[in-house]
Amino acid sequence: MSLLTQFYNSGGGAGGGSGSGGVGYPLDGPFGTGVIEVIPRTTTWTVPPNITTIRVRCWAAGAASFAAGGSSSFGSFCTAGGGGSGGGGVSSGGVASGGDVNSNGGSALTAANGGGGAGNLFGIAGAGGSRNGDGGVSSVPFGTPGRGGGVDTPTNAGGAPFGLFSIDLIGTGSGGGGGDDTFQTPRFGGDGFNGGGGGLIFGGGGFPGGAFSNLGGGAFVLKTITGLTPGASYPVTVGKVPTSFGVATRSGAGLVIIEY
Repeated sequence: MSLLTQFYNSGGGAGGGSGSGGVGYPLDGPFGTGVIEVIPRTTTWTVPPNITTIRVRCWAAGAASFAAGGSSSFGSFCTAGGGGSGGGGVSSGGVASGGDVNSNGGSALTAANGGGGAGNLFGIAGAGGSRNGDGGVSSVPFGTPGRGGGVDTPTNAGGAPFGLFSIDLIGTGSGGGGGDDTFQTPRFGGDGFNGGGGGLIFGGGGFPGGAFSNLGGGAFVLKTITGLTPGASYPVTVGKVPTSFGVATRSGAGLVIIEY
């Protein structure tokens, strides 16, 4: 089962309908009429009839392969910046701006760190484990960190917090466990899950917004927008995963969700 279908059960993708049976609703209940639109790729969004207020959530893509992740945004109202890919082992997380909630992505501050996790509603990014077996870090107390030990199996991957029963929990997964480079044949770190950063070495970032090992995670922004005109259209940008030689790399892509 994909990450999206775990929290969103209406059969919709971009332009989909409301959550079914409460699945996917925020922890404090539905916003507005209860419609939740999941937008996985860049598009133009048109305000529906009789709607003047919406709430937007944007996650940017994490960095990978020495390239920054793509930013996500809704019009000129708010932007979640993509994860950074700095030199010298220092890679800053993406920066959020314009929102009611602005949560920067996690940073990898030394060459021995796992990838930074995505920003989220709770403001703490789940980082990947460092080399030689350290476990990944959860972004919220009920996350499940990836196991340490440098085992190149799914047991080293980050876990989800209680399953994704609410869109508030998107991006709150933990980082993958760290790999072990003390042997002649290195054992790779685990992949992050639900926005968690990839474990060093070579762990992939979790969707949405988790970074490849040793790079910066994507930011998160939430904004309530009022005074819209039904029928008006706005550009929606969804951050792409960086590519290397034309091939998508192993970081978490961006995502935009609109409630009304």
